[in-house]
Amino acid sequence: MPELPPDYYLQNFCCVLDLVEDQYRDLLSEAESDFVKKFRDLDCEAKMLLVRMLCRSRDVFRRQKLQYREISDVDLALDRLLNVGLVKKVLPTQVDLLIPLFSKSEWCQKLSPLPIDTAILNGLKVKTRPELDRWLAENVHAIPHGESELVVQLAVQDIFTVLKLLFFGNLHQDLSEFVVQDLGLIRYPNYQICAESRMFNSRRQINSYIDYYRLLDSISLDVGKEGVASLVELNDWIERLSEIEAGDSILARRLDRTKLTLARQVERAGELHSALASYEKVIRPPARERRARILAKLDRQQESLDLCREILEKSHSDEERGFASQFGHRLAKRMGQSWDDIETYRPEEERVSLDNCGESVEECAAGYFRARGLHCAVVENALFLGVFGLFYWDLLYAAVPGAFTHPFQLRAHDLYEDDFLVRRASLFCALEKDLVQRMPLARLIDTFRRHRGEANAFVDWRALDEDLLSRACTVIPLSHWRAVFTRLWSNLKENRSGFPDLIVFDREASYTLVEVKAPNDKLQKNQQRWMEYFSQYNIPHRVLHVNWQ
Repeated sequence: MPELPPDYYLQNFCCVLDLVEDQYRDLLSEAESDFVKKFRDLDCEAKMLLVRMLCRSRDVFRRQKLQYREISDVDLALDRLLNVGLVKKVLPTQVDLLIPLFSKSEWCQKLSPLPIDTAILNGLKVKTRPELDRWLAENVHAIPHGESELVVQLAVQDIFTVLKLLFFGNLHQDLSEFVVQDLGLIRYPNYQICAESRMFNSRRQINSYIDYYRLLDSISLDVGKEGVASLVELNDWIERLSEIEAGDSILARRLDRTKLTLARQVERAGELHSALASYEKVIRPPARERRARILAKLDRQQESLDLCREILEKSHSDEERGFASQFGHRLAKRMGQSWDDIETYRPEEERVSLDNCGESVEECAAGYFRARGLHCAVVENALFLGVFGLFYWDLLYAAVPGAFTHPFQLRAHDLYEDDFLVRRASLFCALEKDLVQRMPLARLIDTFRRHRGEANAFVDWRALDEDLLSRACTVIPLSHWRAVFTRLWSNLKENRSGFPDLIVFDREASYTLVEVKAPNDKLQKNQQRWMEYFSQYNIPHRVLHVNWQ
C-alpha cells in the first residue's frame, strides 16, 4: 500500500479549492471569496492546522488536543489563524460549546473550587454522561478555564460546507475520498471535468441544496425506524422539505426520497389522513401506491380505484404498474366493477434434491449442473449489468454539462433521470448501430482490459472474466442482448436487479438462465417481472427449486 506524504490532506484541500474557483468563482459570496484569499495567503503550517481542524467532526477544540507531528509550531500556526479571523476564541460563558470537550473526571475537577455543595459534587461523579451534560447546561453559567487553557472555534465551518457541496455536489462525501483513491482502494474512471460541466448555475440553487442538507441534519439519524419522532416533528419536516425550491431534478429526487421516508413513518404511526396528505407532496414511486392503499383503508375505494387507473395510464414504472394492476383488480372485484383479468406468468420449473455442500444454495445448484457436464456460472445481476456497463462505457462517462463535477463519481449525476439518453442521443445512436449482427466482443474485451478495476455503477469486476464474457457474447443471440438493454434503459434504477442466479451453457451452444430457490423461498416481484419479460422475447429461463437431501 502506498505511503501518503505528511501534507497529503493539504494537497487534497487545495485541489478542492482549485476546482471550486475554476468552476464557481462567479457564484461565490463575498465571505467565501475572502476565505479563499486569506487561506492562500497563509503559511504552510497555518494552512495544515486549519485543514486538520476542518476535517474533524466538531468545530470546537482545546489547544492541548491539537497535536500533529508534521506541524512543528502549533501555537504559532493557531495565532496566525486567530489573527486573520479563521478561528476565534471560545469564552468561558459559552458553556454549551465547552461541555463536550472535557471528560467526566475533568469536569468534577473543574467544579471542585466552585461553591457547590459537596453532596451535589459527589452526586455528579456517579451520573451518566448525558445526565452530567444536562446538569452542567442548567447549572453552570461560566467555566473556570485556568490561564493555560485555550479553546477555539472554527469561524469558517459554513464556508467549508459550501465548498464541499460545490465540489462533490452533495454533503455525503468528504476529503477522505482522496485518501481512499490515493491508497489504491478504489479507482474512478477517467472522465472530463470542465467549467461547462458544473452542477450549479445560480446562488439560489446552491442555497436550496444547503437548506436541504441542514434540514436533513436536524432529522433523526434513525428516521427510517418506527417511533423515533413525534407526529408533529414528522409533519413539520415534510412541510419544510416541501418549501425548499427544487431547482433541478437531482435535488427534487433527494427531496422526494426524504419525504417518502418521513411519510412512511407517519403512516406506520396510524395517522392515515396525515400520511395521505404527505404522500400527495411526492411525485415519484411509490407515493401513488401508498395513497391508493390508504384511500382503500379509509373506505374511499372509488378514489383508490381511480388512482390505480391513473397509474396504469401514466406510470413508466413496471413495479408501480404491477401494483396498480393487482390491487385495482382486487378492489374492482370487491366493488362489482369491471377490470381486465390478470394473467400471472408462471415460468418453467424444475425440482431437485441436492446434498447440502456447505456453500450457498446457488453454488450447490451450480455444482449440480457441472456434474452433468454443463458449463455453469453464478452471475445473478453481474453478467447482463456488466456487459451493459462495458458496452455503454463511453456513453455512461460522456462529458455532458452537469454530469461530472468532481473526480470521485461512480456515475453521472443524472444517470437515473428521465432525460439521460436524450442528452446523449448522438452517442446512443452511434452505439446502437454496433448492435447490428452480433455483440461486438472484441470491443467489449478491449474495454474490459483498459478499465478493469475502475469503479462503475454496473460492472462487478469480481464476477466477470474474459472467458465468461467471450462465452456469453458468443452464445447469447444479439436479439436477447438488445431486449435486455431496452428494458434496462426503460428504468435503470428499478430494473437493475432481479436477474436469475445462474447461466447454464448447454452442449448445443445454447444457454438457459436459472433462478435458484431454496426450500420455502419464492420469486420476488422484480424476478417475476424479468421472467415475464424473458418469455416475451424467447429468452430461455426457468426456476430451480432445491430441496436438501
